[in-house]
Amino acid sequence: MNFNPPIQLESLNGNGTTATATTRYPHRLSVGNNIEIVSSEDTNFNGTFTVASVPNEFTFTYSSGGPTLSAQPNGVPEVYINSYTGSYVRGGMFDEQNGFFYEYDGQDIY
Repeated sequence: MNFNPPIQLESLNGNGTTATATTRYPHRLSVGNNIEIVSSEDTNFNGTFTVASVPNEFTFTYSSGGPTLSAQPNGVPEVYINSYTGSYVRGGMFDEQNGFFYEYDGQDIY
């Protein structure tokens, strides 16, 4: 069971040290979420970052923390959420009262 599927990006653009990512589907990220970007051919876009802003449900920004980013990297970048708070993901067989399931709260799996 995959409790943390990747978020597929439609586009990833750089301007100075700020990267702007656009997703195909609503990303459900919040400012302050810890994310990991992988599979960009420009390695300055890859790494672990904090979401800086969320202009809408399909766009978010993060800062590279130093390296200047190119206009648009090649590759098929993906985003993974490293941790989150205030919600959980459950998988298994359960109803309102009974069942067995796994629960992931963004930090630990139970």
